[in-house]
Amino acid sequence: MTSGIDKEQYTALGDDLAEGANSRAWFTTPTGLWNVVAAVGVAVLVASLLARGHYNAQLRLSSERRITAVSVLSVMSVVGIGIALIGRRRPLLGLVGLAGLSFSLAPFWLMLGKHRFAGPVVVHISNEHGIHLGDSLVVLPVIIGVGLLAVVATLRR
Repeated sequence: MTSGIDKEQYTALGDDLAEGANSRAWFTTPTGLWNVVAAVGVAVLVASLLARGHYNAQLRLSSERRITAVSVLSVMSVVGIGIALIGRRRPLLGLVGLAGLSFSLAPFWLMLGKHRFAGPVVVHISNEHGIHLGDSLVVLPVIIGVGLLAVVATLRR
C-alpha cells in the first residue's frame, strides 16, 4: 500500500503528467488540482474578510452567544487551505478532509440567523424558529461530501 495515488488513478481527471509540457498541466496534474483547491480557499478567505463590515448574519451558539458568519467562514477557508496542503502529499486523506469540510457546511447553513438568502418560512417550529425555503440548500454540501467519500472508496480498491 502506497501513501499516495498512482498516475493511473488520475486518468479520469485528464492527467497530463506524462507530457509535462502541456499548458494545462498545472490544472490537470494531481498536485495542480490541490493547488486549485488551495486557491479557492484563499479566495474565500479574502472574500470573507472583505465582507466583515457588509454582511452581518450571525451564527447562534446559544441564546446569548453569537459569532458572525463571516468569522466562521474565514476559519473554514483556512481549514480548507490546510486540507489542500495535506492533499498534495496524501490525496486520499485530502479527499476525506474535503468531505468533512463539506459536511460541516450543512449545519453552518442551518444555524445562521436571519439572512437575505433564507427566504420565507415554510414550516413554523416556534415563535422564533422555522424552516425556511433557503434551507433546502443544505442538501448540496451533503451530496458533495458523499460524492467525495465515494471517490475515496473507489480509489482505495
